Amino acid sequence: MVTSATSGEGKTFIATNLAISISHELHTHALLVDCDLRNPSLAQRLGLQSGKGLSDYLAGDGNASELFMKTKVENWTPFRWNDSR
Repeated sequence: MVTSATSGEGKTFIATNLAISISHELHTHALLVDCDLRNPSLAQRLGLQSGKGLSDYLAGDGNASELFMKTKVENWTPFRWNDSR
């Protein structure tokens, strides 16, 4: 988990690079979940489509298998979230 007291401190940048590093260096699968339900930003930063996501799944509306997103980075999967903006 990567967290901080205020916005703009680089949490998304650090978490993304950490997940990619784990997938490359340890040759294992890394799952990155954007748990910021108020201001999710990972999809936008990665140029991925947002849709039904973590908040929908937690509310009982969705299947977890639908939330995994494929990337070009081997062994690395971001978890889809909804972006209400």
